[in-house]
Amino acid sequence: MRTAPSHLDAGLITRLALSNRVIACLSGRQQNGWNHEPSNYVPTFDLNPLGAKTVGTLIEIVRQSLSTLWAHKLRSFLTMFGIAWGVGSLLLLVGLGEGFRSGQQKQLANLGRDIMFVFPGRIPALAGSLQSGQKYHFTFDDYLAIRDQAHTLRSVSPVINREDIRAVSEYGSTNGQVFGVAPIYNEIRNVPLQAGRWFNDADDSEVRRVDVIG
Repeated sequence: MRTAPSHLDAGLITRLALSNRVIACLSGRQQNGWNHEPSNYVPTFDLNPLGAKTVGTLIEIVRQSLSTLWAHKLRSFLTMFGIAWGVGSLLLLVGLGEGFRSGQQKQLANLGRDIMFVFPGRIPALAGSLQSGQKYHFTFDDYLAIRDQAHTLRSVSPVINREDIRAVSEYGSTNGQVFGVAPIYNEIRNVPLQAGRWFNDADDSEVRRVDVIG
């Protein structure tokens, strides 16, 4: 009796089948005698023990699956609809997240890269400190000290801001802001110019009346 473990592949099972047939043939020839066997004896072997069976099993599985789906059409439709709805929702969320990330990257690119802002404020309240709650402001000397001593910073610029500017003409009036910065400010912030030039150190040293309107 021939047995084949389920974990053996088709090639090994074929070789085992051939070996069993050869052993059976040799055993029969020894029992009957080597000289009494007909000269036209040709042994036959089964060379396809699993191929046809495997194909038939796959066809049967596909046929049963299709028949089950057709017998339960509503349930199959709802299942496929749920899968499609889940995949579509996932794609929509991924698209929204990617669009939000791209928008934030564009806004940050307009702001600048690797920048840090330091604003004046109020000293935090600390127990036993006489300066708790007091306001502090930056001076031009603070800017010079940071520029000369902070060697890890590529560029440093002070910023003076006024928001109470009001311009009035015969055609109308408007409010605006005025920023006073150093000439190196355009290396920190992304400030594209459509016409003209950015002011330089010579303008600053000679106190020229120049500005950038935007």
